[in-house]
Amino acid sequence: MIEIEEFVYVKLPEIRKYLTLELRKRKITMLKVGEIMGVSKVAISQYVNNKRVNRELLTKKERVFLGKEAKELDNIEQFKKIVSKMLKGGNQTR
Repeated sequence: MIEIEEFVYVKLPEIRKYLTLELRKRKITMLKVGEIMGVSKVAISQYVNNKRVNRELLTKKERVFLGKEAKELDNIEQFKKIVSKMLKGGNQTR
């Protein structure tokens, strides 16, 4: 299992960035994306414009998992479930 501190400061920003890009492909506004993930519109803008998180730390399996989850993502509770699955490192993300 991944360390909490590493997850919060390294993995979670990567997850947010990847999901932001996936949701923006669905033409969801930055304001709505921010509401879904519990962050500001400014943070979403920074993810889109590579001002935050300029590294690719997610594995291919994690990106595939997040891509599938992003198709149905439309509220913060679903986002929390995705983050929980990633934190637990279930079979679907490894």
